Amino acid sequence: MHRDIEEGRDRSFPRLFACLVLAAAAVCAAFGVLAEPKPKGYEYYLTGNAVDAVLPQRPRSPSTLLMGGGPDVDAAFKWMIRKAGGGDFVVIRASGADGYNQYVYDMGGIDSIETLVIKTREAASDPFVLDRIKKAEILFIAGGDSAETGALVSSQPGGGIY
Repeated sequence: MHRDIEEGRDRSFPRLFACLVLAAAAVCAAFGVLAEPKPKGYEYYLTGNAVDAVLPQRPRSPSTLLMGGGPDVDAAFKWMIRKAGGGDFVVIRASGADGYNQYVYDMGGIDSIETLVIKTREAASDPFVLDRIKKAEILFIAGGDSAETGALVSSQPGGGIY
């Protein structure tokens, strides 16, 4: 008989356990389970209904609102909501967070408001980002650091948001 077993020390279980742990780690590594998740390059915030709003009719014509260099104007946001007939309001920006979400949502007349903080050029072409913008009834490009926005706009590959 093996000497360890004779002395009452069965070492086969710890060896088996170590082999199983190593095998599990190898399988996980092969399938990327232990790999670092790839950053999306954007942040997403939602206030309101997560399901895409379906309006009875689309707006007859697109509308443009230029605003900046000062405080937000409630009447301007309400005008955008009226012209679009409600629906989903999407804010895109290069920095910041969801500061407009509750402010605009509390004005009423919209199904939801989503903010996409787009931090990389690749994120500007991300299928999720493009889908949210495509389904928006209202698109608001928020201010912030013009240099950051400019960096995303320049040399943007076709199919991106800018």
